[in-house]
Amino acid sequence: MLRAFLLFLLLVSWTCFSSEVSKDVRCFTSTDGRVNLKLALLTDNKWMGGYIIYKNSSSAITIVPIKSECETLDVDRPSETTTTWLAVINGGVAGKFKAVHQGAIFSYLNYSNAKNENVMNFIQNDDAFDGNDCIWK
Repeated sequence: MLRAFLLFLLLVSWTCFSSEVSKDVRCFTSTDGRVNLKLALLTDNKWMGGYIIYKNSSSAITIVPIKSECETLDVDRPSETTTTWLAVINGGVAGKFKAVHQGAIFSYLNYSNAKNENVMNFIQNDDAFDGNDCIWK
């Protein structure tokens, strides 16, 4: 009886403290048209993170948010949000991704390499998004 009661408490507490994780996928192409990537943002009510996968790669690059700023440009529109993520590869920082978006529209995404400080700019590529994932042609 005690075992059943403890199992009940465990299940109740798990459902009370768990929250659903949402996934938001965006597709981007570099401004020179040579590089494609998928940005997947994972969030719940207390946490945000995600990953990047380049076209033709099977390895995901973990991204961790380090800074986020919001600015209201027009009270009738969503706030403009600027977020910076660290790109982590093999336990080390490989670079930073920085994105600006207003609601569902990303104005830009750029990547700066930590070693050589080269910057690559990306634009959102809605044509590559099939409603679930990035499909590169």
